[in-house]
Amino acid sequence: MKRRMLTKWFGIISLIIILLGVSIPQAAAEIIHQEKFQMNWNYIKFKGTKVKIKADLLRTSSKDVAYCLSPDLNSPNGEDLPEIGKENDLVYRVLLYGYPQKTPAELGVSTKEEAYYATQLAIWIASKKIEIADSKPENQQVYNLVKHLVEKASKGTEVQETYLNVIPTGKQTVEQNGEYFESNLYRVQSNSVSGVYSVQMEGAPEGAKIINEQGEKKNEFSIEEKFKVMIPKNATSGNFKIRVNAKLQSLQAVTFDGQKRIQNTTALLPRMSEKSSTDIVVRWEFLGSLKIMKVGENREALKGAVFEVVSENGDFRQEITTTENGIATLNKLPIGTYVVKEIQAPEGYVLDPTIKKMEVKTGEIAEIEIKNQKITSVLEIKKVHATYGNAKQSYDIQSKEQTIENDPASKEKHHLPSTGTKFPTDPFVGLGFVILGIYILKIRKNIVKNYKQ
Repeated sequence: MKRRMLTKWFGIISLIIILLGVSIPQAAAEIIHQEKFQMNWNYIKFKGTKVKIKADLLRTSSKDVAYCLSPDLNSPNGEDLPEIGKENDLVYRVLLYGYPQKTPAELGVSTKEEAYYATQLAIWIASKKIEIADSKPENQQVYNLVKHLVEKASKGTEVQETYLNVIPTGKQTVEQNGEYFESNLYRVQSNSVSGVYSVQMEGAPEGAKIINEQGEKKNEFSIEEKFKVMIPKNATSGNFKIRVNAKLQSLQAVTFDGQKRIQNTTALLPRMSEKSSTDIVVRWEFLGSLKIMKVGENREALKGAVFEVVSENGDFRQEITTTENGIATLNKLPIGTYVVKEIQAPEGYVLDPTIKKMEVKTGEIAEIEIKNQKITSVLEIKKVHATYGNAKQSYDIQSKEQTIENDPASKEKHHLPSTGTKFPTDPFVGLGFVILGIYILKIRKNIVKNYKQ
């Protein structure tokens, strides 16, 4: 009975161990190999003693060059070392500038062994395992390269953390191209060595699409490709957001754990990551133009007519004046209805008070032609017989010339004094009474004189 129970529990425990082994993610590991060759061109003070620095050329199972991080331990040789993270950016930049990213000739040394050895020493200095001031070189080319790599890495700005930015190549405006308005190109900026991305649109008008530089609609782009946004021209003005989601492969100074038995190692290896950009707002305003042509009765161009142009919603108001060719224009107007009113006529012409409406459409020029008549001033005189009422004059004055048109049968023109002032009659009435009184007195005197005689 006990034996059965033990067997049962042993089976359960074994199953749990198997399940744990499956469910718990294991850290990535790498087998590190060494290639022996004699490289000992530098002495250094290490733990108080003068030590000749030796180095073995290390490689991963994929033949990538690796470097030692623990100079006081033995080099790995066939051990499977777990990945434990990445080194600092200073070490990353030494790897980026050193061997094998650059050839021995580019680094100013004669052989790959010299290039490797100098890069190894620079990594130990960057990771603060040794000090360059304590070095005593036997190979001056190697020593010069070590100093160069350390100084360049110290001044460098490259980082191994993968980043993603989206940069417009020009102003964030849209221009009409057939049935669409298209944005300027956007490019993806990243420190990745390869990757793909897609563009996510949020709140975009129906029919909006993403195309590459060649005009091809795509759902996925390579990291080197640029893209632009296409918006149907019948969409109303507005804005929406775009976001770039990318799968990127970048180089990192990956660290492998020697578990304090053998050297920790590092290698510049590609690693995948997923990144998303910040939201980018795409704004667009569909625009059109307005053109007013001012002509006379004989279709001659009229200069100097002033118009007030007001949007129907009142957001826009501007005055424009016709030029020598009789044309007044407004460009880059938001689409919509505009009210046009003449507020000053050309000299010698009658003002047209009629209000016109114009519809400005996307990418089009709304045109209107307005005629003006020359001033023909008329003054009309109406007479009322004294028997039937007081005398009355009616004037219709339309210009400074003040031409009078009288009875049609006579065709005689008269020049009248300025109108609008009533003629003063009271003084003449008083004078008449005085003269009449004097006349009556004179008659009476004559009558009396004749009577006495």
